[in-house]
Amino acid sequence: MAVVPDDAAGIAKHLKSNTYPFSFVADPDGKVFEAYDVTSRMLSLGQQPALFIVGTDGLVKFDAIGKQQWDLVSPKDIAKELAKL
Repeated sequence: MAVVPDDAAGIAKHLKSNTYPFSFVADPDGKVFEAYDVTSRMLSLGQQPALFIVGTDGLVKFDAIGKQQWDLVSPKDIAKELAKL
């Protein structure tokens, strides 16, 4: 699941021309971003790239919060973390 700083209409528009193997959650007010502390107020950077793997027990099992838009976790590393669950 991806949390997106947009409303449902914006997500639906994007999904008309793009497909993903996961669902999207609209977060137009940034409440989810605030709850996971991934909003940067310094230098107006906005949302930081972040990945949270949440277990079936509802607990965060892995997290990675980048400082720049290109600080992303590789698919290989994501698969390694998921295999640990």
